[in-house]
Amino acid sequence: MHRAAYYFNNSQRQAIKDAGILTGMNVLYSGIINEPNAVAIAYGLDKKVNGECNVLQVILNLGGSTFDISLLTIEEGIFGVARV
Repeated sequence: MHRAAYYFNNSQRQAIKDAGILTGMNVLYSGIINEPNAVAIAYGLDKKVNGECNVLQVILNLGGSTFDISLLTIEEGIFGVARV
């Protein structure tokens, strides 16, 4: 999974993809997931829920001095980002 800071522009996101390819990674997906969404998805991977579940993900990144909030919906193993 490639992830990027929420505030990265398209050139910075492309540089992350290129770096992955240069290091020998098999980059299958052309998009990059923002850090808050990647964390929310990782949080929900092991959750077994019946029906729909809303997850409020709050991330305080002390290294990058950012405060990110995501609202993620998990339903039958399908993740949807409601708000970032």
